[in-house]
Amino acid sequence: MSAPVRESDRERTVAVLAAAFHAPVDAVAALYEREQAALARAARVTTYVHIFALRQVEEVLRRRDRETGRDELDARAGPVPLSVG
Repeated sequence: MSAPVRESDRERTVAVLAAAFHAPVDAVAALYEREQAALARAARVTTYVHIFALRQVEEVLRRRDRETGRDELDARAGPVPLSVG
């Protein structure tokens, strides 16, 4: 069975990732939901699916930054669009 993740914890974590990667919170939340659902479908044990989903979202955001030549710490550039589809 899956350990329930409190909504407030998920929202806080998504907000932190969005701020760290200068991405819209809604886009990061949608990406998290997509990754979490995909992992949950394939998982036999779902206890830690939320952790793996967050790691996957972080990797997607890092990849986006590498592909756009953006440094994670470059706060001057403002948000970069995140394609979720």
